[in-house]
Amino acid sequence: MIRAGVVGSRDATVPVENGREPAAVTGGGAYTETGAGHVVLFEKENECVATVTGFLDA
Repeated sequence: MIRAGVVGSRDATVPVENGREPAAVTGGGAYTETGAGHVVLFEKENECVATVTGFLDA
């Protein structure tokens, strides 16, 4: 079950809705949309780490 997710709002490969839908169904424990493209971890590393760390610390 997806409880944490970081998606790129400018991703031309995978629509952002593909991240929104699972987050909505599972309660979206830690869900963030960044201004990144498809390679979110490399484009917005700090936001990814903050989202996942916040989720794990909760």
